[in-house]
Amino acid sequence: IIFTSRKGKSIHKVQKYLEEIVSENILVVFGSPSRGIHEILGEKLHNVQRSQIINFFPDQATETVRLEEAILGTLAILNIQTRK
Repeated sequence: IIFTSRKGKSIHKVQKYLEEIVSENILVVFGSPSRGIHEILGEKLHNVQRSQIINFFPDQATETVRLEEAILGTLAILNIQTRK
């Protein structure tokens, strides 16, 4: 399970994790336009096993990324990473 969040680890720091999950099914969880995953799940977020919280856009110049852009960008990055 991959949670997307600006508060997560930079995509650059989790390359090894992405390489390890290449052969597995991947579930990607996004926040809503008004609330991030930390606000939605709270403390339950840290109880999810076999998961990572990843910031796919660590150098973004805005506070938030629109959901449509986040979905397309994240899936493009994962597609490239899982084809290695």
